[in-house]
Amino acid sequence: MADFLGTVKDLFSNELTGGAAAKLGESEGAVQKALGGIVPLVLGALIGRSGTPGGAQETLAMSQQAYQTTGSSLSAPGGLLGLLSGGAGGGLLSSLFGNAASTNTLTSTLGDYAGVSSASAGSLLGMAGPAILGLLGQHASTNNLDANGLSGMLQGLKSQVTAMLPSGLSSLAGLVGLGGLGAAASNVASGLGAPLAAAVPPVANPARTPLPEPAPAGGSSRWPLILLALAVIAGLFYFLRGRTNDAPAAATPTADTTVVGPADTTRTLGATAGAALDSAEMALKAGWAKLGTVGELKLADGTALRVPANGVEKRLVAFIDDKDKAVDKTTWFSLDRLLFQTGTSDLLPDSQEQLANVAAILKAYPAVKLKLGGYTDSRGNAAANLKLSGQRAAAVKAQLEGLGVASGRLDSEGYGVAHPVASNDTPDGRQQNRRVDVRVTAK
Repeated sequence: MADFLGTVKDLFSNELTGGAAAKLGESEGAVQKALGGIVPLVLGALIGRSGTPGGAQETLAMSQQAYQTTGSSLSAPGGLLGLLSGGAGGGLLSSLFGNAASTNTLTSTLGDYAGVSSASAGSLLGMAGPAILGLLGQHASTNNLDANGLSGMLQGLKSQVTAMLPSGLSSLAGLVGLGGLGAAASNVASGLGAPLAAAVPPVANPARTPLPEPAPAGGSSRWPLILLALAVIAGLFYFLRGRTNDAPAAATPTADTTVVGPADTTRTLGATAGAALDSAEMALKAGWAKLGTVGELKLADGTALRVPANGVEKRLVAFIDDKDKAVDKTTWFSLDRLLFQTGTSDLLPDSQEQLANVAAILKAYPAVKLKLGGYTDSRGNAAANLKLSGQRAAAVKAQLEGLGVASGRLDSEGYGVAHPVASNDTPDGRQQNRRVDVRVTAK
């Protein structure tokens, strides 16, 4: 694994950096700084992709194709410089980083960080992406790695790649998959994390009109160990039954959280927990599929977003564009593709596409301001739920600011269990009530 990272680092030599700087008209130091951020971003995207259902096979196929295309250039900087013009790199960026809004956010943030233009940042990404993917294909071929072997190798590099990401690009970590599902699975396996929780509202949830906003042990006995083991087994059984946020009928209601006690981190436990996380993610994405066919949404500045037919982005933009719709305190829109780790305000990587879309909408409509409202289901302590809902709304605000939205255009507040959009008597209803909504406060 270390050999692969070393090979990647060696590829971007001073000769290649100097040639790229001359071709792009940028300073050599700025190009070097940009590449220092691009390498962990591309590797992070590959790590994230390979860890998703079916992603390992996709990553292997992409790397094999890239190796066939770039193989002869991997030892010749001049050949790689030819990739600066785009071509294969452009298609790869879409495959790795998602829609145009996500890629634009990536290149803009990278350019600001390194002191190069967004166009140069995009060109450097278009060169480095295929090159790194080609090296991955070469590594897989040399070491006879199949899809699972390649994915395992990449997942093993996650902590090192995360450490490589400059602090100035930390806002992009979620976009490329660093600190996402892989970390969540690892946390569960070590008994310190929790399974996925979703802030997924009803599929057909139009702008709604809720009520007006509210005002804001020790000793040498073995019994503790035995009880701890029983608690772990019970917790895992409950988790694997898919009842992550369902409290037992006879138990004291819990907050909008799931707690997994310390456990013996065996390989079997890690594999089981990881499989359960994959299952939960697939179930959530199946719900997202009901939002309709993905199509193009053109914004006022010409930006094209890829959004579902019934996605909140379309309804939000329609409200902004409609001059007859006045700003008020009762029209809210539920963000329908956000994922939080249970009991925390940590947004998971699958949330990044919608966050990037909302940021793009705000950039296309510079007069628009938003209020973000966080909500939970009704179980557990009201004060704890109110605090968690505020933290989740603040987390979304922070992510949007990291994507270039001025903080003065955003406000956030938690409302706890107020204004439910579904019944709290069913798991599905509670899932719908764990959400973050937005309200237009100026347009």
